[in-house]
Amino acid sequence: MTLTDLEIHYDRLADVRAEILDQGDEPPAELLDRLGRVRSLIAAVRQRRRAERPAAEEPASVDPGDLRA
Repeated sequence: MTLTDLEIHYDRLADVRAEILDQGDEPPAELLDRLGRVRSLIAAVRQRRRAERPAAEEPASVDPGDLRA
């Protein structure tokens, strides 16, 4: 999973959270937890990219299994 994939996944989760809040409900803890995990993964990939310069190399990625912690 690439950084772009993670960002898209995060945006979709955030959209679901926004829809739930618009309905006046509280989002489930699992959704909030997943948002936090994906945000952490995005930060980790960005940090790894900065550490692995030059940018001409393959994009940093994350194993999709890491999302199921």
